[in-house]
Amino acid sequence: MSENKAALKAFKTALSIYKKIGNTIGEANCISIIGGLLFKTGDYKSAENYFNKALKLYENIQDIYSIATTYLNYGRLFKENKDYKEKGIKFIKKAADIFDSINIEQMAYLCRRALN
Repeated sequence: MSENKAALKAFKTALSIYKKIGNTIGEANCISIIGGLLFKTGDYKSAENYFNKALKLYENIQDIYSIATTYLNYGRLFKENKDYKEKGIKFIKKAADIFDSINIEQMAYLCRRALN
């Protein structure tokens, strides 16, 4: 089993546990990580679906940092597809603005680097 497949399996198991115990942040984090793993394997559509699910959960619990991180993930995802590059740039800029507003300079810097 490849490392990505093993990681996907582990995070899907963790996801079911977090759902069962009602731990929303754990659930959202697992969903986001699964999205990132799918992105790494080139399954962009599934990655986008997982990022959408994570974003909704982060918005429900008002986790501003994780919302911004999800926007950055969206941005990277869309930048990979030349047809959606401008959409990706908008998401990355939105993430940078949020990180600036909550004084997380290192993440804002990473967003700006991702724009290049």
